[in-house]
Amino acid sequence: YTTVESIAAVIRSASPLVRSVEWFDTYRGQGVPEDKKSLAFHLSFSVADRTLETAEVDAAMQAIETLLTETFAAEWRK
Repeated sequence: YTTVESIAAVIRSASPLVRSVEWFDTYRGQGVPEDKKSLAFHLSFSVADRTLETAEVDAAMQAIETLLTETFAAEWRK
């Protein structure tokens, strides 16, 4: 059994750029297999001393996707 809190913790651990993780939706229905659910999160990224570059956020997102896939066998809807 996987909790939203455990997913959020893994997201936070994936990159030091992650400032906040907020779960806002769970979807079950068309396009999602019967035994699965789709979770949506708002993520905020920042550092204190400068503006982040797009490539930095993209790399953080890739790290998050990789870690969630490895930890929970997450599948991605895009």
